[in-house]
Amino acid sequence: LRIPSRWLEELHLAAGRPRFLEAISNNPKQAAFVADPSDRKTALCGRRGGKTTGIAGWLYGGMIEKPGTRQVYIALTRGLARQILWDNVLLKMARDYGLPIRETTRDGHLLIQHSNGSSIWITGCDDKREVDKFRGQPFFRANIDEAQGFPDDVLQLLVEDALEPALADYGGQIALTGTPSPIDIGYFHSATTGLAPGWSCGHHWDVMDNPFFLRQRAKDQERFANRAVEFLASGIEKHGSAEHPTYRREYLGKWTHDVSALVYPLGYDNAWIPDGLGPFGLPEG
Repeated sequence: LRIPSRWLEELHLAAGRPRFLEAISNNPKQAAFVADPSDRKTALCGRRGGKTTGIAGWLYGGMIEKPGTRQVYIALTRGLARQILWDNVLLKMARDYGLPIRETTRDGHLLIQHSNGSSIWITGCDDKREVDKFRGQPFFRANIDEAQGFPDDVLQLLVEDALEPALADYGGQIALTGTPSPIDIGYFHSATTGLAPGWSCGHHWDVMDNPFFLRQRAKDQERFANRAVEFLASGIEKHGSAEHPTYRREYLGKWTHDVSALVYPLGYDNAWIPDGLGPFGLPEG
């Protein structure tokens, strides 16, 4: 006897705990991000921290919390968005937890359709011309992932002009998620550091919080339990120091001022200083 997945889901919902939350609850920091009711929130994560699992759970939770609504997941390109969210996470969650969802297309749009009428639109937006496609339709939850890679003018326009008005119908939420960029300025930096008002910006985790990397295996417990430590150690070895800006950004998910990321980094060793003037051509004092 095979029980339809939608029935199983309804039973778990009636019991007060959707099964898909099992994939999230073992990481308290990730679970806190998912449960945060703020209208605008951010998550800043290191590589292999399990960020996408939290995003997938949050978007899927929107589908079952408000049937018939649309959620939207946005990366720079549609192909990248599909690979990150569907191929790497949601498809596996659907199989593991019997989620009643399927991938489909409608009018050229890539959708993850739920049996209750809700959907997740998986799409991209890499320039200002694409912002307009998000106007004119309501969303319940919207996520811009790998937000550090979006041009600042595109990101701000997408959030403030297109998505936030589209969330008003359902009192929805928007989340900006990603890893710090080489330059510690801009819209995503301000949203994740508290410089921009109105964002819940306390969510941060890295590989040491990812239960997949910390879970023990019966016959090889010690090595498996130290996978996260090994991953961080490989980053230190690769970059030469735990203080290297790239290591701190990519592995720890921390904003770092990196002079080497500037197109023309200026310092005492390469600045032209006319005779009688101080550093960088400025008068003494």
